[in-house]
Amino acid sequence: MAKKEKFKGWLAIALTLFMASQIITRELWSLKISAGFITLYAFLHTWAYFLSFRNKENEMEK
Repeated sequence: MAKKEKFKGWLAIALTLFMASQIITRELWSLKISAGFITLYAFLHTWAYFLSFRNKENEMEK
């Protein structure tokens, strides 16, 4: 179970980095803006996921 959760976390990080690289390489401003919002959403979603995973680990220790 923990391996599956870690895999999801790393997958989210990989997607975030991929989207960030897309922003840098795109030339059209409209694509940069929309890709920026998607990257921001993915980044915030990743952090929320890790915080919830950390809370689950802390609850299991108690």
